[in-house]
Amino acid sequence: LVHDPQLDVVVTFRTTWCGFCNLWAPVFLSLAATASSIQTLKFFEFDVGENDPEPALNISSFPTVMVFPAHNKTGLVYNGGRTVSELTLFLQEHVSMKLAAG
Repeated sequence: LVHDPQLDVVVTFRTTWCGFCNLWAPVFLSLAATASSIQTLKFFEFDVGENDPEPALNISSFPTVMVFPAHNKTGLVYNGGRTVSELTLFLQEHVSMKLAAG
């Protein structure tokens, strides 16, 4: 789905043993639930402990949040704050279907 040119995809790369990942998960899931009505925007959690991400993504810290916009499948790393409103602002700049401010 990440490579589907019709979809904007947001992925959080995490591990189960990462404390910051466990703190981030409710924020990520809250935004995913809020945006669930947008059919062209998909949210995924990727457990690096159970799966290997593509080496080209250079995932080296956790959680790493990446956005794969419909128009740019190389992926954009999100380095902003860890709140719903801050991630929403980032997504408003980079995804096709605009989100309401969180």
